[in-house]
Amino acid sequence: MRYFLLLFFISFTHLVQAQQSFQVRLGFTASSSTQYQLKFTDQGVEKTIAMSKDGSKWMFKGTINQKEPVYASIIQLEDGEFESVKSFWLGAGVVDIKKKKDDDIEDAEVISKHPYQLHQNELDRLVRPISVQKSMIEAKLSLQTPREDVRAYLRQIDSLEKREEQVKRNYIRMYPDRYIGLHAMSYSMMDWGVDSTKVLFEKMSAALKETSYGLKVQKYISLNKNIQEGSDVVDIVQLSPTGDTLRLSDLKGKWVLIDFWASWCGPCREQNPELVDLYKKWKDKGFEIFAVSLDQRKEDWLAAIKKDSLSWLHVSELNEFENTAAYVYGVNAVPTNYLVDPKGKVVKKDLEPDEIDEFLSEVFHSTTKHQKRRAQTNHSLTSQTVAKALKPTQ
Repeated sequence: MRYFLLLFFISFTHLVQAQQSFQVRLGFTASSSTQYQLKFTDQGVEKTIAMSKDGSKWMFKGTINQKEPVYASIIQLEDGEFESVKSFWLGAGVVDIKKKKDDDIEDAEVISKHPYQLHQNELDRLVRPISVQKSMIEAKLSLQTPREDVRAYLRQIDSLEKREEQVKRNYIRMYPDRYIGLHAMSYSMMDWGVDSTKVLFEKMSAALKETSYGLKVQKYISLNKNIQEGSDVVDIVQLSPTGDTLRLSDLKGKWVLIDFWASWCGPCREQNPELVDLYKKWKDKGFEIFAVSLDQRKEDWLAAIKKDSLSWLHVSELNEFENTAAYVYGVNAVPTNYLVDPKGKVVKKDLEPDEIDEFLSEVFHSTTKHQKRRAQTNHSLTSQTVAKALKPTQ
């Protein structure tokens, strides 16, 4: 009996020691239409904590069970709708969140002694000048601007994003054993490419490589096939909404749009009506859509398919960005798509619906003209053959 009591005491003591109590204090008040929620994942379980009041101060209180640091987010809701988000590192102790009265939560200052947050602040300071420039250009894009200006702005944003990713890679080179660098890598690795990621990852310690983010990077390095325009398509084998196994390779001989999407993705849902029209127009000509959902909840996935009237092929593993095909194809954002030709070659990536329509119009129009010429040639040859056959011998 003593032995079991001792085991219970040791196990309970270990559990208590593993738990980390925290307080996130909000140094501001919210209007009647504004709500804040604290969200984070603890040992694979998503948690949402509501605000509580301690005297005159609003705060979030709770515990963390996992040993690894937690990357948490405060979500700002206006009249129940998402408005803004602020992410930070959460551990044992107190975190203060301060902001000006009219600012959104994303502009708040995080005051914490947690070493991971201090490292994050250091990286953020290096990136901030680039982020400010991006925000200014994005503000111009939100206005009604000529198409030529939009293209120029997008090129500027692309250039700034490349500079931003270079800053992160340089930070990892300087501090290869910092968890913050590994965290940044796990989010940016698909933009960097498998070769650059592998070189930087090899510089990190064995301990970092065995963390959850480290295992994620290892999975990317082992699965990614660096799919580009001109690459052979890699087969995708996953389950349909009815539980049937669907294979991308079964569609060889058709033009196929591989569409990575999710029910929670606003831009995906916005373009679905255009894809519906596109599919109706070209499906009988030899065109198919193979949609890979990065949803987690099956009911959300099925509801979106039904509501948006998506009648093409659908598959999913219901594990969001941990989807095997997302790692193979290097998908870190949705919507992402690949247009595949009948021979199984990737010919285009990330096309808008109108661009797909224009491309297919050229393809099928060219095919129709070729078929007509071929038919006319065959008819001519047949006529000549008949003429020869009917020509009387001399």
